[in-house]
Amino acid sequence: MPCSAGVGESQQHVEPIDAFARRAVGAHLVNTRGPPTRVNYWRQGDAEVDFVLERGRRRYLVEVKSNDRRTEGRGRSMFVQRFGATQSLTVGGDGIPLVDFLSVPASRWFDEDE
Repeated sequence: MPCSAGVGESQQHVEPIDAFARRAVGAHLVNTRGPPTRVNYWRQGDAEVDFVLERGRRRYLVEVKSNDRRTEGRGRSMFVQRFGATQSLTVGGDGIPLVDFLSVPASRWFDEDE
């Protein structure tokens, strides 16, 4: 069945797609993170990081985007400035395609060099 949504209607679907992608990435991180990794998020005011993985003293940031806009995100830069981060990934948008990220265990996306 062809899609009959107009431009205005399709814009209304961006938020649910973004929420779906964020939930899919979160579930994948939790299910394939490998021990002893904790999965959290961070928010201060309106600045946020979608996922913060902590493995020992190392922190990995994961941002999920559902569009191609190149946005660094204020939350990411605030978090790195305040707490530091070992590595940062963007899933979706102009980062790692969602399908590619979900196709392998999450632990493979992060440097293991200690």
